[in-house]
Amino acid sequence: MSERTVWRWLAPPKPAAPAVRPRYELSDTDRAALAFYRGNVAAWSGPGGR
Repeated sequence: MSERTVWRWLAPPKPAAPAVRPRYELSDTDRAALAFYRGNVAAWSGPGGR
């Protein structure tokens, strides 16, 4: 065990910052595309199209 490991264990814990992601909401175009592809997300190119 290295000295660095010991100091890392003794150090106060770092605050965990939650990963915040902006919520994506489907547009009417997105809904139409998903309906066209019968909900097959793999066939859908997503926002911005192909």
